[in-house]
Amino acid sequence: MDTNRFFAVTWPGFAVVVKGHENAIDELTSRFVRAQDEWLVAMQQRVARPLPGLTVIRDVRWFDAPAATMRGPSDVYLRGGRIAAVVAPATLDAKPDNVIDGKGRTLLPGLFDMHGHMWAGAGALHLAAGVTSARELAGQNAEVQRLQARLAAGELPGPHLYAAGFIEGKSPFSSRNGFVVDSVEEGKRAIDWYFARGYRQIKLYNSITPEWVKPLAAHAKSRGMTVAGHVPAFMRAEDAVLAGYDELTHINQVTLNFVVRSGDDTRTLVRFTRIGDDAHQLDMDGVQVREFLRLLRERGTVVDPTVGAFESMFTQQQGQPNPALLPLAKNLPVTWQRGMRVAEMDLEGQRLATYRASFRRMLDLTLAMHRAGVPLVAGTDSIAGIGLHRELELYVEAGIPPAEALRIATWNGAVVAGAAESTGSIERGKVADLVLVEGDPSVRIADVRRACLVFKAGVAYAPAALFEAMGFKPVVEGARIETRSSAQ
Repeated sequence: MDTNRFFAVTWPGFAVVVKGHENAIDELTSRFVRAQDEWLVAMQQRVARPLPGLTVIRDVRWFDAPAATMRGPSDVYLRGGRIAAVVAPATLDAKPDNVIDGKGRTLLPGLFDMHGHMWAGAGALHLAAGVTSARELAGQNAEVQRLQARLAAGELPGPHLYAAGFIEGKSPFSSRNGFVVDSVEEGKRAIDWYFARGYRQIKLYNSITPEWVKPLAAHAKSRGMTVAGHVPAFMRAEDAVLAGYDELTHINQVTLNFVVRSGDDTRTLVRFTRIGDDAHQLDMDGVQVREFLRLLRERGTVVDPTVGAFESMFTQQQGQPNPALLPLAKNLPVTWQRGMRVAEMDLEGQRLATYRASFRRMLDLTLAMHRAGVPLVAGTDSIAGIGLHRELELYVEAGIPPAEALRIATWNGAVVAGAAESTGSIERGKVADLVLVEGDPSVRIADVRRACLVFKAGVAYAPAALFEAMGFKPVVEGARIETRSSAQ
């Protein structure tokens, strides 16, 4: 065999291999997983810094996520992986074992990426960006559960991992993750499988038969689970909400409610091209938009816009840099820099202008939902970690104030993930999932990129070390942690 030619690339749930060698896929995937895990375990042992005893972050301003307000400065104490106290500076004679200078810095609750597709190597990028919790929405069931266990045990670097149970209908367009079902009864059995394993949510996908949504949603709700997902082909988002959806994923799925045409098969690329061609004409003040927003608000329907996943698709011209990566262009690995100028669509001239106007309309719709009181959560469906920063920048570009964008990425995520009792805000007794950043992202949202220390359940990580381990140039230096011997 010519060893200079491509042979294969594999990871759990995906493989491309030279024809005739398909029987090698399982062994190649197994070897890849073992090698990757060995590398990540070594990284975790090298970069994770447990903080025994009592730790204080001194004189730091901190973000009150439920109120979307900056408070402090305060001393924030951590012990046993939890927040022990939040008090006025220098008011406790507590003799901490570890001291971190927070002056001029901002402490945020750990960020939530509510729409990820997790692979083991993505965990370090999430943590480096301050993402301490992530939701997997379409993974291979066995791999998702394997990662959840290893991340929870602290064996691999990465966020707390939540998951939705993926259910797709059988068709020529079927995505093959999770369960692919051919009847309502098969769908109900898939829901029961997920319920028995502790899942709180199911995600329905494009090829689910529209008539199945209502009985499947009712079955999931009878188990205490919520229902999210793409809008099945030949339905509108309004129909899905009325049939039982608790959450809509992707701003294009929401926008299709107003522009999809009879006969459009949204299992195909028409779910993108219809938006690009027609969404710029959407009347944001029209009755249809107002009534749909009212329905979402009255039902408490959550929307996961992932606007960042569509930015380059709808706005990038071939040969020009990807706008989502441009702020970090000099920090990216060389292979990423090489791919920055390859656009997802071939757009030029008037078509490019039209698609850019349609993307602006999706931002307008995101702002309209927020102003109408529709609960939003921040997800990416794109680049781990740094993709969430761009998502928040786009919310602000749409017109959402920076502090409210931060609430969406912290408190809202915790509430929708069912984790608000333990995380999502800076309060005594909560898990110490925290991000210390240089600057104030409640004023300048781009400062969210400037994490200098991240805590997951009280274990400290220097983002600079994580980025370097993944081949990135750090954005800022890590914050110093002084031990008792050096602090006294």
